[in-house]
Amino acid sequence: MSTGGLSGLPIRAGEPVRGAIRGNESTVVRMSYVPEDRCDLLCLDLPLAEALRMSRLDLQAAERAAGRARALADPTRLMLAAALREAGELCVCDLAWISERSPNLVSHHLRALRTEGLVSSRREGKMVMYALTPAGEGFVARVLELSAQPAEAVRG
Repeated sequence: MSTGGLSGLPIRAGEPVRGAIRGNESTVVRMSYVPEDRCDLLCLDLPLAEALRMSRLDLQAAERAAGRARALADPTRLMLAAALREAGELCVCDLAWISERSPNLVSHHLRALRTEGLVSSRREGKMVMYALTPAGEGFVARVLELSAQPAEAVRG
């Protein structure tokens, strides 16, 4: 049994705790053991939490951003995107040489990047040229910028 809670009254693990958060808003809190990465007590700043919930990223935008992040999560794809960022435009053969991967594998990875809107392609005779889109340029720049920083600086 511990004391504290919302009203300073004794709390027993597993028993509901009733108390006022603000004004007439009330809640029931059930205390139980939780791992280190979670709160030990439900403490909700309701006005802030509700305002953030109402303005949160919509599902479609979140799915689009997650797809782009997944596309760059593969080391080969990130390497190809970084090469395109540096060179501007390259064909599959150049990218295969630079990445030391087969042209078929490079084409597969470029297709995934193109599907997520990170690269564009154009045919020039018998060659297919690839370049980062403006969205791809910004996304790759930010990923590379963050990856150059120590992990502590990124979390900070």
